[in-house]
Amino acid sequence: MTKSQISSLVLFLLATVSAFATTTEIGSARNLVRLTKCAKTDTVLITRDIDLKGESFSPLCEDGFKGVFDGQGHTISNLTISQNIYFTNNVAFIAKLDGGVLRDIFFDKPDISTYELTDWNLFSASGVSVAVAVGELNGGVVENVHVVDGTVTINGRKRGDAIDAGGIVGTATSGTISESGGDIDVTNKGKGSVNVGGICGNITGDVTLTGVSYEGNASSLVGAGGNNVTIVSKYGAVTITEKGSTRSAVVDASSQETLEIPENILVSSVQLDRTFEIGKYSTIVLPFSIDSSNVENGTFYELTRISDGFDSIYVSAVKNVAANTPYIMIARGSRLVFNGSVTLEKTSFNDVWIGNSDWLFKGVYAKRQFAEGDPELGYAYGFVAKDVNINGTDFKAGKFVKAGKNAWLRPMRAYLVYNGNSGVAKSAVGASLAGELPDEINVLARDEQGNVVERGVMNTRTGEFRMDRWYDLQGRKLNRKPQTQGTYYHNGSRVIVK
Repeated sequence: MTKSQISSLVLFLLATVSAFATTTEIGSARNLVRLTKCAKTDTVLITRDIDLKGESFSPLCEDGFKGVFDGQGHTISNLTISQNIYFTNNVAFIAKLDGGVLRDIFFDKPDISTYELTDWNLFSASGVSVAVAVGELNGGVVENVHVVDGTVTINGRKRGDAIDAGGIVGTATSGTISESGGDIDVTNKGKGSVNVGGICGNITGDVTLTGVSYEGNASSLVGAGGNNVTIVSKYGAVTITEKGSTRSAVVDASSQETLEIPENILVSSVQLDRTFEIGKYSTIVLPFSIDSSNVENGTFYELTRISDGFDSIYVSAVKNVAANTPYIMIARGSRLVFNGSVTLEKTSFNDVWIGNSDWLFKGVYAKRQFAEGDPELGYAYGFVAKDVNINGTDFKAGKFVKAGKNAWLRPMRAYLVYNGNSGVAKSAVGASLAGELPDEINVLARDEQGNVVERGVMNTRTGEFRMDRWYDLQGRKLNRKPQTQGTYYHNGSRVIVK
């Protein structure tokens, strides 16, 4: 084949693909109304806000849409559809989404309704799906679709009719509905029952709802088939997954998103995605309360006292770990394991004063950065999260250091801040005043009975802790340096004893 023949063939193939995969731009009510039949491979782009007031509108894409329908953030106002349910299966903006995508579109004051003709009362409608956005979701994605002041109404319906009515989708056999919802009233004014849901009327297969919200008169998000749906809700760093009667949570402690739980939520299990260095101090704040006996691989301590001369810090092990409260935690393993169900509690902040001192232990549920001009800059201390080199100086994980400009914490950490005016405390934040801190501060860990069970030293200049701790590879604390050959952890570092 010659180069000329190859070029001709390529052009022919490109022309063929172009003929079957086109992009249609819609910028007027007239052109949107005319888009009754959608080629299954089309891309449709809404290029401006469109007002359909006074327009007679019929559902789009009755044969199923496989392409991308992108509203590009624009609003469709006054969408009005009124259909005889004996002549159609799907009543919505898009009749059927068959593996395609509807995204980034807003509907303002849509009014979707059905009716029947008196002459047809001998018959029953069957398999009808009614909603604002999509009648039938047969695979594909409905994403970022929002409704303001919408109504979906089933009128004049006979007993025996099978109808699914939802705010966003009527019937879903598979696919995903994400970041969508709004203010929609879904009402059955006919005879008999209708599957009514604020988001979807009926779910018959595996469907995922992510970040959906609903306000309206429907009593639930899904009218029927709730056991088939996976509902995913995100609250910043917390993701809750619910399917049937099982609800689980994953807390992403590496996230920089703000954690905000609006109300108490019971979950059957919780997982914390955070890796700890064995034997090192870490600060931690959890959005749930739990008995320490149900926590594997970690011991939680509260700061109970700072001596008057700031030469000793006292920490005590706690039995009950409270939600939204900062703690110091020593890891016995790289991952914490929480056993049993817990209640994620409404977000609040339980900052802790250290005894009668001027020091406050503060937790954070959002990224906390000490920018120039921050009133706490120079007064805040915390533990280094991981080994880092700053301007040629090495800072090891677990060291207790003063926060410099642009230092920051991820959510679910804590820091210590001075809120007084004594000369000793001012020297702790770098002021060259009388009554400077000692070079080293004692750290004394107490058990539940108040007995000192561990002693260590913190260097106030480097922030480094020295606690003479040995652990085996399973995270079990040893009473002294092991005499048996093997690999162990000593003060957070892996050591081979020969």
